[in-house]
Amino acid sequence: MTAGTQDFGGGVTLERHGSKLVLSLSGGDGLFVFDLARIEALERAVTELERIGRDDKGCKGLVVLGDDKGFIAGADVRMIESITDPGVAAEMARRGQRLFARFEALPYPTLAAIHGACLGGGCEFSLALDRRIASSDESTKIGLPEVQLGILPAWGGTQRLTRLIGLPKALPLMLQGKRLDAVRAAKAGIVDRVVPRAFLRERALEDLDRRHELRKLKTVDRMLTWTAAGRGIVGKKARAQLETAARQFPAPMRLLETVLHGLKHGEAEGYAAEARALAELATGPVCKNLVRLFFASENARKLANRFDKKAAPIESTVVIGGGVMGAGIATLCATRGVRTRLIDLAPEALSRAVARIRKHVHKAQKRRRMKPHEAQAALDRFEPSTELCGFRGRDLVLEAVAEKLEIKQGLYAKIEPKLCDGAILATNTSSIPLKELAKGLAAPERFLGVHFFNPPEQMPLVEIIRHDAVSDTTIARALKLANKLGKTPVVVQDAPGFLVNRCLAPYLAQALELCARRPSSIERIDKVATDFGMPMGPLRLLDEIGIDVAESVCTVLANAFPERMQAPRALALLRENGLFGCKTGEGFYRHEGKKSTSSDRARKVLGTAIDTSPEHPSLDDVRDRMILALVLEAFRCLQDGIVASEEELDLAMVFGIGFPPAHGGPIRWARATGLDRIAARAKELAKNDAAFEVPPILEKLAGEAAKQSVPGSEPARSDGSGSSGGSGSDGANSVSKDTDIDTGTGTNNGNDRSNKHPTDERAARTP
Repeated sequence: MTAGTQDFGGGVTLERHGSKLVLSLSGGDGLFVFDLARIEALERAVTELERIGRDDKGCKGLVVLGDDKGFIAGADVRMIESITDPGVAAEMARRGQRLFARFEALPYPTLAAIHGACLGGGCEFSLALDRRIASSDESTKIGLPEVQLGILPAWGGTQRLTRLIGLPKALPLMLQGKRLDAVRAAKAGIVDRVVPRAFLRERALEDLDRRHELRKLKTVDRMLTWTAAGRGIVGKKARAQLETAARQFPAPMRLLETVLHGLKHGEAEGYAAEARALAELATGPVCKNLVRLFFASENARKLANRFDKKAAPIESTVVIGGGVMGAGIATLCATRGVRTRLIDLAPEALSRAVARIRKHVHKAQKRRRMKPHEAQAALDRFEPSTELCGFRGRDLVLEAVAEKLEIKQGLYAKIEPKLCDGAILATNTSSIPLKELAKGLAAPERFLGVHFFNPPEQMPLVEIIRHDAVSDTTIARALKLANKLGKTPVVVQDAPGFLVNRCLAPYLAQALELCARRPSSIERIDKVATDFGMPMGPLRLLDEIGIDVAESVCTVLANAFPERMQAPRALALLRENGLFGCKTGEGFYRHEGKKSTSSDRARKVLGTAIDTSPEHPSLDDVRDRMILALVLEAFRCLQDGIVASEEELDLAMVFGIGFPPAHGGPIRWARATGLDRIAARAKELAKNDAAFEVPPILEKLAGEAAKQSVPGSEPARSDGSGSSGGSGSDGANSVSKDTDIDTGTGTNNGNDRSNKHPTDERAARTP
């Protein structure tokens, strides 16, 4: 073999090292992702590799190597987004399958040297090679997360991974879209060897000289994979787990059927099943909605540059208030590399906060999400105090004290003079307008809202609240902090309830009104919401939030919008009777450990006090009232300029309260359902409830949509007909009991979060 380098374009080059080959993949300024140009480059490369295999019998093997930023982050999501023709999607699957099959058939040993992201199509490519070694670097992540975009691995991944590690291990990895670090990937049997990053290339070349025995499945895994009875056991269990979610997310069930089909009928049939499934899923509404949310979340992480590219990062904080929110925020900051001082004047509260961070760190270490030295470093960054001091040198001070205007303003008067030059003062208020809080501040330009959701360590959204006097630099620094903490930020305008809580309140209010009519319907109301796709029902959510907290937020909003909102009397009744929700063990439900049952006390309190109507609304009516109340308020927020775009609003509601990602967010759902139908149903309900008054923006958008509609076209139906890739929803998208309406993997961005998606994390609790 002769020395030299061949360039195939698209960042794909081939180097010759004596009798060995190195195929290098470079993403340039970002991560290497599969787009059309790079697929063509790899096709040219494999043609040359095949020629070498024919002409040079002395070739000892091939190493495929990424660059310093990573291996391969998967297929370009923009390519997936652009596909509307099922035939095009199927051919894309077949083309990738043919390409990887050619690499698999090379007549000499092949090895993937993995560092950084090896996800989606990148993982499928590595599985087509003979062996895999991976760097021990924490950035190395290996997996097939396609289901999180509403599709499935369609370049052979469903077949090769199952055959490599067995059905029982492969299914959970694919169905949950798990990303494994190098050690866990080796333990699973995907990776053959883990080596230090600095020696990856050297060890990979050496590895070509070593003889390797074929990996054999354990007896149990072999039986559960290669016998009909074994596959039946695994398949039955998986179907039972997927059955409920399949109505919202069809991809996991299609993936399961594709895997089982290939094991029964052979690899070739399995690949054909992959292509058929991709053709349906990639052009269906769920995939399009999830991809839209993916891009919205990616754009949210770049928001800081819109305000001030040169804004200094936040490296140190003071959190005031050791309650649930304050302790959670302090824990989050300390574990994410931010030096944090937590202040609470009550020693008991501070002790609970210290216990919380220790428990969090211990759990993370136990689950191998933290190494021992990382856990200790997090604890070292955490400094509890019962004294209102220690502000010198801190970049940001965030208060999370009681939701009372006078308490917060009194605190600001004490601490603002102690802040160093340039330090930011922030509030975690969930409802109080910032223009009121900012009165009396000497530097309102360095004051803003940074609203976390409960629990802060888990919830992915942060609302960055701006007011008229705040500077762009202050906003940019807060956005950078959100990114550092691993959160998705959305910038919203100062207004009562801001965005998420303002949209959430009418939804909760309708649930409370329905419950008051017939208190025995607690579980029924919640089931309607979960059938729609919410992670939990509104009444259970109220228990999680806290009845007193919810009452406070609803009161603020009722005062701001008296024409359509009222503070629900039901919340006051529960509070007066000591039913505060989870914090006291009983609210709408009795909470005993992990079990909960609806509360007889709550039924009695609500039934004897305010049950004034014998009406038992239909399930469709319950759903319409709750969901439309939320959707209409979302349109009002757009109308009032609370948020910059429909995409950001939808992202906030998916990440903030768990609005079903499959529906794409409230605005996306409304558009897919039909804006004219939404408006018509709202007008019908508005005859008896001002909360359903149709906002002018909806009337305007409905008119525009009507002008753009194609004559003779049929709306999608809830039985799945009329929309490629749709799935039945059991009425989840109904807008009235007489209407049958349906709703409707990496990018070259230079970071290893390119495959992270909204379905990774669902809301459980809010304000």
